[in-house]
Amino acid sequence: MSCRSYRVGLALAAIGLLASCGAPDPGKKCQEDSCSRHGTCDDSLGQLGCECDPGYGGAACTDCAPGYRDYGDGACQLGDPCATNTSCAGQHRACANQQGTAACGACVAGHHEESGSCVADQTCLDSSCNHHGQCEDATGVVTCLCELEYADAHCGQCATGFLHWPPSDAACVDDPCQPDPCTMAHAAPAGCAPTDVSSYACTCEDGYSWSDGACVLSCTDLDGDGFGLGAACLGPDCKDDDALVHPGATEACNGADDDCNPATADGSGDPLVGTDCDGSDSDLCKEGKWFCSSGTLQCSDASDSNPDVCNGLDDDCNPATADGSGDPLVGTSCDGIDSDLCQEGTWFCSSGTLQCSDVSANNPDLCNGLDDDCNPATADGSGDPLVGTSCDGSDSDLCQEGTWFCSSGTLQCSDLSGDTLEVCGDGLDNDCNGLTDDGC
Repeated sequence: MSCRSYRVGLALAAIGLLASCGAPDPGKKCQEDSCSRHGTCDDSLGQLGCECDPGYGGAACTDCAPGYRDYGDGACQLGDPCATNTSCAGQHRACANQQGTAACGACVAGHHEESGSCVADQTCLDSSCNHHGQCEDATGVVTCLCELEYADAHCGQCATGFLHWPPSDAACVDDPCQPDPCTMAHAAPAGCAPTDVSSYACTCEDGYSWSDGACVLSCTDLDGDGFGLGAACLGPDCKDDDALVHPGATEACNGADDDCNPATADGSGDPLVGTDCDGSDSDLCKEGKWFCSSGTLQCSDASDSNPDVCNGLDDDCNPATADGSGDPLVGTSCDGIDSDLCQEGTWFCSSGTLQCSDVSANNPDLCNGLDDDCNPATADGSGDPLVGTSCDGSDSDLCQEGTWFCSSGTLQCSDLSGDTLEVCGDGLDNDCNGLTDDGC
């Protein structure tokens, strides 16, 4: 269906309904501001159309309709409400245009105030010709010879080709809309409206807007992204209150249709999707990839934490952590290079290798019933320096006829021989007391 047949079919052409041309788009939906909050939006045919409120027109109801104007507050009001007002004239009072509303004011020229009513002048008064003409009353009837810009019996109206400007002012100035300058292409008939004492604006046909003295293709783009409603737009916009959402926009991972195309997957254009990421573990290693799910970016790294063991490498991908800071052996007990098995030091990391702080000497296994060398396999006293050396038993001599051995945690002597007595005359120290032939 064409834009024209769409409007005619709905019988709304006269009040400013517009449709966006092109093939129906099921994803095109009315938004709160599709008609600039001055009309009713219709998307039932797959294209947006606006039924503008009285006084408004244009592609999205952003223009004032013929006969209406914006007095500076953004609202379209009647251009001259006094033109159709008869109440003020019946009271012989001046009609004033107050923001598009007719208001009756002072008595018109040729009349003056008496007891709350306006009565006709019988003689010339200062106001008889509205201060814009020469008054005569020689015949008993007040008559006025008006200045060029003014007309009627008391010079209270503007002459043809002139108008009050500003509209609420009594002064008549040249009417920039006479003769009608809005004869250019795509200008609506009788659509001229003064905008200043010597300037005007023309009401344009649907799809066009007034710009620099011409009716040009219009684009109602509320968010400034170049997409919106009108032939001058880059194309239709599915969300005209967000400049980041329009056809061709990057489809970020946010659960929204950024590119106005329901067929593209959420996040398909997100620059992070597919790049490396680190999961919720304690290391900083990027062992996964970002993917989009339910409108949020998620990381596929489900691996466990990588502890920084003592190997000279940055296992946890964090240069701030010391090598070996996560090694399970660091700080635990260890045995040095001595021959015992006693863990008298702790493991520490140095230059990428585990080292033991135990620099103590060997602990020999003495004969004391204790495991001095921390090795259950070695016999008690196996390292005792006395074990195996000569010893004297419990006899009366001093001869070392046995050796020390360890038993039940105590040193014992294997000398079980009897007393060795001194033999006189042999010249020997038989009892090993350092004397020879003593006692003889």
